Amino acid sequence: LKDSLVFCDAIAMECEQNRELTHKNQLHFTLSRDSAGLYGVTIEQGTYHTFARLLEDNPAIVAGKDFVEHTMKDLLDLASYLHGKGIFHVCYSPNNVLARKGDHTVMLLFHGSAYQAFRDQELLYGDSVSYIAPEVLEEGTVDARSDVYSLGKFMERLYEQSDIPLELKGVVKKATDPNPDSRSQTPH
Repeated sequence: LKDSLVFCDAIAMECEQNRELTHKNQLHFTLSRDSAGLYGVTIEQGTYHTFARLLEDNPAIVAGKDFVEHTMKDLLDLASYLHGKGIFHVCYSPNNVLARKGDHTVMLLFHGSAYQAFRDQELLYGDSVSYIAPEVLEEGTVDARSDVYSLGKFMERLYEQSDIPLELKGVVKKATDPNPDSRSQTPH
């Protein structure tokens, strides 16, 4: 991706946006460039791992007191904050959502709406493409409903090892409806 001018322009634009984001669950980064272009990203200090790693290493964590509730509340609050800034994460894959080591606080870094000009979204997201709303892949349409879809897929993944509680089944079903008009219009 670093050889793509479109990608490099997008990450530079996102770096500019990122400076203005003040949400407690938003990580910050800076770019390092040489005369040939982008060559590095420096992320704010901390120890993080992906939710995929967290769930792989400790699948029982989802049964912990308030783990899912706190995780989803943080994600929904951050998504709403980002939407207010015109930013959409697009892919809430456990590979793209970070957890701070120790307390498992949700942290996000890069946001997909900055990369919509990149033609091959499947290349951009790789194995996480199943967390992306169909309209994003088919038409390149990104809005709050596409994040709702992805958040629903993330919640499904949290409950992969157990049954989704009955009160959440309808929420997840509506969130992951292939038709964006049938989904909730906002994360909350």
